[in-house]
Amino acid sequence: MPKKIDDQDFNPTTGIDQLDIYQISPEVKKYYKIDGLDPYDKELILLNILKERHPHYDETELQLEYDEVKTRIKNDIKKFLASPTEDLFSKISQGRTFKNNVVSYVSEILLNSFIHGREKPFLAIQRTNKLISVSVADDGAGLEKSYFMLHKAKIKNSKEAIIKACEHRRNSSYGLFDVIKSVIGIDKPSFVLSDSHHGFFTISDGSNILKITRNNYHRLASGEIIESIHDTKLNIRGVRISLDILIK
Repeated sequence: MPKKIDDQDFNPTTGIDQLDIYQISPEVKKYYKIDGLDPYDKELILLNILKERHPHYDETELQLEYDEVKTRIKNDIKKFLASPTEDLFSKISQGRTFKNNVVSYVSEILLNSFIHGREKPFLAIQRTNKLISVSVADDGAGLEKSYFMLHKAKIKNSKEAIIKACEHRRNSSYGLFDVIKSVIGIDKPSFVLSDSHHGFFTISDGSNILKITRNNYHRLASGEIIESIHDTKLNIRGVRISLDILIK
């Protein structure tokens, strides 16, 4: 007799090792040369290309054009993920809407991993009878070094870099800050279908790891959430982000 979808051991997994965004997105091929690409300068490379193509653009116009290119890359990633993730969202309330939102936020994180990571990112999505769990990892320079190299930002340490990353695009409709709010269910965005559809956001950089929930989210704006960052002593290179979303 076939098992029901909600059995305790229901555990489908989608794993994509070394996600090759160069092959997934025509936009990437259009703007980036694969040979000899400096792994830490993808953002600067694209901005310089746009400056050459639009010499009369001011900084605001360049930023808008840059955002449009990133949006097109993100949309290509979303199309790629549509098929491999289909079974993971079966028999969930409002499953199609739920899946589209999860894939959208995963695509946002993968785009960041591509732009700031050294190598191609790794993605794993797993479902149990109560949880959708997503993990994205890259082998990049890490948040602290990336902020310094790309923006010359004055970041004191990895913990401060994690806080800055979590607040990315705070006043925008997209970016990591929007992902966090949606996953934990703050302000009831469209991603949260009911009180049961919320979860936890985890980000780690080097040895430091931060878990954001509804209980400590309010400490993000004040910076007090830095006290919730733990040192694992592992010192793993790169950035890892996990979304754990309750489905029951």
